[in-house]
Amino acid sequence: PAVVVGGPGGPRRLPRRRARFHHYAGPSERSPSEDREDGLMPSPSFAKNLEARDVHKTRRAKGARLVWLARVATFFSCAMLFWVAFLPGSCSPFAARTRARETDASFLTTAGRIVPKTLITKYAVEEKNGGRLACVTHVLPSAAWSALAPFQLGAFFFPKGKANASRRVRLAHRVAGFVLFAVSLTMTFGYVFAIHRNGLHFHKHDFPSVAHDEAFSVFSPLAKAWFVAGGSNAFEAFEHACALWFCATATKAVFVAARGNRTRESFPGNARGRGWVRVHRAWAIRHLAAGYSVAAQRAFVATFHVSCRVLFAERVCASPAAQKGIFADALVLGTALCVAAGEAAIRDADALDEPVGKRE
Repeated sequence: PAVVVGGPGGPRRLPRRRARFHHYAGPSERSPSEDREDGLMPSPSFAKNLEARDVHKTRRAKGARLVWLARVATFFSCAMLFWVAFLPGSCSPFAARTRARETDASFLTTAGRIVPKTLITKYAVEEKNGGRLACVTHVLPSAAWSALAPFQLGAFFFPKGKANASRRVRLAHRVAGFVLFAVSLTMTFGYVFAIHRNGLHFHKHDFPSVAHDEAFSVFSPLAKAWFVAGGSNAFEAFEHACALWFCATATKAVFVAARGNRTRESFPGNARGRGWVRVHRAWAIRHLAAGYSVAAQRAFVATFHVSCRVLFAERVCASPAAQKGIFADALVLGTALCVAAGEAAIRDADALDEPVGKRE
């Protein structure tokens, strides 16, 4: 298209430049093809490029969210490793070397303002009441779980670009996955036959001055709801459900991976026979989210106690009823948050697997 203009030298034809950005006023009597030719409407390729740009922005946001979640999970793993292996009161051999020091007593005195001392030391000193069995079958394996979990989150921990390196990565991931599954089964065994069987639940063992069926929340309506639902038995059922979910998600993830590696079966929606990878990843993420709920609980316990001391007096926050309610609330909130974060990670990872159209 061109524009005819007048001038001293006579009429001239000037080329019309196609408008890239514009304000479309709405429908007119002209056809859309005529408007596009005059630059009044974007071409189909331009509109497709805008849509592709939005898709790429969304994918970058999802990828950044996954990296952020992986970093938080790695931080939780490091915190749990430090807690189990080195902090005073732990049942690990490393912590046993520090129990005679004055720092041990100082730490337990300070921690006693947040949780009872028995909640920290019961797995280390109560050998006759199942504490040592819980240490060997639940606490110490959790350190191995925390060490392996970050490396199962994604391939960005490993080198890329070489076929032989990729083969090694897949083999390492597979072996670590079976080890992690064995550790998860051991932790579940320790919960059932050491913690539950010997009554080492925090609401039954560590708060003798508080009634078993009371103070399961610092929020009055929620505390009444727990009491009406059954008090200690209701909260114990919640803990059983968490342990069952932890074990079931690990079993499902390993079963899907073993079946897919053996048969290369193609699930609906994947023509290359790799659809089982997406299903395996989803259940593995759910398992890791269930495990990290314990670390999230510790973070919420510290946050709630800091907030409590800012809003209320020290004696209110350090009372056994407040400590029990905060510990229970932190467990529920940490579990809910980790489950939601796991589902969000599954959704983002599945979205990144979808093919993206190229820009024209």
